[in-house]
Amino acid sequence: MIKEVRDIIKDKKLVIGMILVPLIIFPAMGGIINVSTQSAQSASSYSTFAVMNLDGGNYSAFAISYFTAIPNDTVARIAPQPVVSAMQAAQAEGLTQLVVIPPGFSDAIAQRKQATIDTYTTVGGFGVAQAAGAGRLSAVVGSFGTWLTDYYLQTSAPGLNSSVVTSPLALNESSFLNGALISASPSDVTSAGLSQSFALPIASMVVIIFAMQIAATATAIEKEQKTLETLLTLPVSRFQILASKLLGSTVIAAIGAITSVIGFTYYYHELLGSGAAVAVNLAPPLGYYIMMGVLMFLTLAMATALSIVISLFVSDVRGAQAIIGYFSFPIILPSLLVILGDFNLMPLTLKAGLLAIPFSYLGIFSVTGLFGNYFYAALGVAYLTAWIVVSLYIASRIFNSERVLTSGFSLRRRKKQAGTEG
Repeated sequence: MIKEVRDIIKDKKLVIGMILVPLIIFPAMGGIINVSTQSAQSASSYSTFAVMNLDGGNYSAFAISYFTAIPNDTVARIAPQPVVSAMQAAQAEGLTQLVVIPPGFSDAIAQRKQATIDTYTTVGGFGVAQAAGAGRLSAVVGSFGTWLTDYYLQTSAPGLNSSVVTSPLALNESSFLNGALISASPSDVTSAGLSQSFALPIASMVVIIFAMQIAATATAIEKEQKTLETLLTLPVSRFQILASKLLGSTVIAAIGAITSVIGFTYYYHELLGSGAAVAVNLAPPLGYYIMMGVLMFLTLAMATALSIVISLFVSDVRGAQAIIGYFSFPIILPSLLVILGDFNLMPLTLKAGLLAIPFSYLGIFSVTGLFGNYFYAALGVAYLTAWIVVSLYIASRIFNSERVLTSGFSLRRRKKQAGTEG
């Protein structure tokens, strides 16, 4: 077993894929979310734009004075000119947004008609900060409309409270989660939970794919280099050889599970540093982390055991990697479905299909476990254990027969045959 562990660890791809990736990718994802959230908050806290007044009336002057009086906002005035050249002049000053007050703006307000303000924005990216900056300008211009509403009410009915008329109802939203009262709206709780739970399925599928490739490649190398035949001639039972390979892979799986839990813990703490999650603290209990580690370990153990079984049917490394590549779809698909959809609201047939895929349970629990639902976690433990037992049984039957040496799928052989036929 020690030999197998040493042989596996010698592969740098394993150390990077199963051990370092969880310790790096989780904190990195949390840091990226934190930085993007802070960038969005920073972009939405101030505005810098140009204003071109084509009206010349009193109310257009009020509008410009209103914009320049907003704290943290910087307004640059552009002389009247065509919109395209005005936008180019704004860009020359480092501004990407232009507000145009069209002719007739003051007359429309004086006649208590709906007035119009045009905005132009140069789109330079599709990031969160760019979207927040564009939304900030809309909010600034829209706030002047709120000022006009107050102005209309004050001039028509001086004793009337304009804020009560414009906002007659105050909504105080709270949520219950696992029986606990949270002073936050359901949308805030949902957003915080989504940010917290989507990283685990993504990072897990990367670790699982790496684990399967390494486990399958380790056995395929022995068959390709004919060292497996020498190993089988030693005075050691074939069951001990198989058990050593499986135990060595299990040790690596345990290390991968531990590093994944540690990395996810760092991700969670980084996430709490972002403004989106500070108000809604969805700190999972200790049992959540323990069950997550158990499911991660069983998933990796099942994946490596299954990879060893598959590698017994190939004769070279390329064949092993090609077959393992086919498992990317059943690994990636459940993670995407769990992230994009609500498992509890899925149709029964889709639920059954996901539960039939052993790689699904880690992603399902990452969401349902936050609500105190451990049923699918217990079901996953039993189901993954059954997969491990069946994989071990199949591997032992193959190892105790001559198929371990005679069976083999080779891409090289097929390429040679194709070249001969050509």
